[in-house]
Amino acid sequence: MEKQPRETSIQTPSPPGESLEQQMKLSPLEFSFSRQLEVFLTVVLPITLTVEECQAATEAMVGEYPILATRLDRTRSTFTKGRREKAGRSGIFQATTADGDLEELVPSQVPSPAFYDPQLLEALFQSNLSKHDGQRALSIRTVHLRDACVLRFIVQHALADAGGVHWIAETYCAFLSGTHHHHHPTVRPDFLLKPEVIQAGAEMAADGLHPIAARYSQGFRVSWASFLAAYLRQRFWALCPTSARRVRKMLFVPQSCIDDWMVQAQSQGVQVTEHDLLMAFVYQGAHTGLIFTLNIQSHLASVKGALTNPWINVPVEPVATTNLVQTAAHVRRTIQQAREPACVAQIIGQHVPVRNTPAVPKGYGSRTPRVALTSWSHLPWYDLEVKGTKPAWVVGDTQLSQLLTRMGVRMDDGLTTCQARSFAGDGRRRSGYWVQGRVSDGIWTRMMNGLTQGAGEGEATLDAVVVKAL
Repeated sequence: MEKQPRETSIQTPSPPGESLEQQMKLSPLEFSFSRQLEVFLTVVLPITLTVEECQAATEAMVGEYPILATRLDRTRSTFTKGRREKAGRSGIFQATTADGDLEELVPSQVPSPAFYDPQLLEALFQSNLSKHDGQRALSIRTVHLRDACVLRFIVQHALADAGGVHWIAETYCAFLSGTHHHHHPTVRPDFLLKPEVIQAGAEMAADGLHPIAARYSQGFRVSWASFLAAYLRQRFWALCPTSARRVRKMLFVPQSCIDDWMVQAQSQGVQVTEHDLLMAFVYQGAHTGLIFTLNIQSHLASVKGALTNPWINVPVEPVATTNLVQTAAHVRRTIQQAREPACVAQIIGQHVPVRNTPAVPKGYGSRTPRVALTSWSHLPWYDLEVKGTKPAWVVGDTQLSQLLTRMGVRMDDGLTTCQARSFAGDGRRRSGYWVQGRVSDGIWTRMMNGLTQGAGEGEATLDAVVVKAL
């Protein structure tokens, strides 16, 4: 394999318009959990691109949006302007070429259902490129194959959620295609709740906390002692040869399963969405509880920004049923209750005091999992386009900051859902969903059994389809 690493450093002026200093501030939600996380997006394009094209697109994008060239300070409490650097491994952009073809990297079809090992794709970057700067707001890595180009975007979660990462990827693709229109949307507006939301929270506070806000307050701790305890617990269970050890995988949930569940819901007169059913499926696999992220943009007085984090974590109250449809109905009720203005205001209020002390989920690192689910399913990842070509494969993931990762801490008990690519001949029809993350083998086994039970199918894996990592 021939490797030709390229690195560049980018210096950008600050264009007129929205204040860069305003964009660099963190909201209360970003202070709590987001600043300790990084979002990874990998896009496999069946098109050849040159290193120079990708480098030029990077320089043009951060030149137009200087917030992308900033970095978190040492305490990860604010973004600062990137210092001038010589070209080197700390640059925003790195690229390499590698011998290999697209068919060796991603499968042309996905068995139903199936596991895929995301480490196969991860190895492509680990073996050919240096680690990214763990404080830089944005890092871009590209691997150039004989018939494809693999793009990787690494974004500090304090800068943006999955929606913001999609905006970055979409903007980058437009620069690569030469179709970007020079305009300056609202990038990172101030985080402001609507007055009526604040008032609703204050009025209910006289009678106590909203039930979901009360469960939420019991679900995390703000202290260095809790952080250290979580670290030690996780390291202990990672070293023990037990079923509590977390494993990173991707599980394909075919659309046929979702359709069958929806037919069951309709026959029972239960109104739920496809994703409610998918969340119920994960809830039953998790077995010990579920937390999910909920977008609260509609509760904000500030306009929608391109790079923001308008979401809260919502704990699902335990439900005593094994019926998937009834569990989905319980999830739907929880979503509706969590959207109540008083609930949103009181949860946000719990984050306002958080500053430099880390917020840690209660019980993190323990043997008993408490799965947190994030949905990327609403974002059109496979509509990204470079010169008329759309992705053959898209993988998204959330990980802990590089500093924590180097200490041996991992993003355990976190799952992400994302729509799968439609197969050739299926048109716009969905092929299903991917559920991916790091949970125990027991959870993966229960979810696979839930898909294959009664179908007469054995467990499938894509490891044999994807012959090797490049």
